[in-house]
Amino acid sequence: MPTLFVVGTGLTADRWPPVLGVAAGGAASGLYTLAQGHPVPHLIMAAALFALSITAPALAGRRRRAARAE
Repeated sequence: MPTLFVVGTGLTADRWPPVLGVAAGGAASGLYTLAQGHPVPHLIMAAALFALSITAPALAGRRRRAARAE
């Protein structure tokens, strides 16, 4: 499910940068995972997906700043 959401929202759309699709897919998939229940494996997977949705735009912004500085 997370892979389908990420690919469907950002990596194949020309309307926005792929990093926004990764962030939206990570957040939506994390919420979907939590909606399925709260056992420990679900919590771990949701935490990883939320971390992906936060770090992807941060790393992309850092990479853009580094490219502009060169």
